[in-house]
Amino acid sequence: MSQAPDPRDAARFVGVIAQASLLLGLLLALANLAQAAATVLLPSDPLAALAPLGLRPPPWLAWLVAHTLALSLAGAALSLAFAGLSWALLRRRPWARRGFVAALVLGGLLNFALLPLIDPLFAAADALLPAFGPLDATLMAEARERLELLRPMVFTLTLLGTLAVAALHGWLAWRFCTPAVRAQFGR
Repeated sequence: MSQAPDPRDAARFVGVIAQASLLLGLLLALANLAQAAATVLLPSDPLAALAPLGLRPPPWLAWLVAHTLALSLAGAALSLAFAGLSWALLRRRPWARRGFVAALVLGGLLNFALLPLIDPLFAAADALLPAFGPLDATLMAEARERLELLRPMVFTLTLLGTLAVAALHGWLAWRFCTPAVRAQFGR
């Protein structure tokens, strides 16, 4: 015979997750605002220092650098929206539960978008090796060899981390859809 879930357990679960998410959203907003402030202190074109070395950054890196301030502010806005959603979750708003589940699923899936960026990141690092000063052929070959050894390790660790986050998000989304948790949000 199975026991009915204790509503207090569901209430504690929702409260803890909502509080942790609120704190996370606020901390991420502050980190994004700090990044935006730091961006203002950078030279207008920080990649210009590569030109005298005969190096040209990949277009995606140039785009990221050119739009760092806007991306930081967008990240702060998204983080504040997440904090607001978490506050509504804490207040047990029914729409917040559905929004939180959607955010969990979307966040879990978006992490997989990082995987295809690993190879271009390593290609850019390889292309920028000469910018670190004149290296003799042996040191350059050794540096490139180490980059090639790191590439599969970074991919594997990123994949494992992505799978762990997806599993956690999936479990949380499932838990927020259980009858005991849904009952915490009324109609």
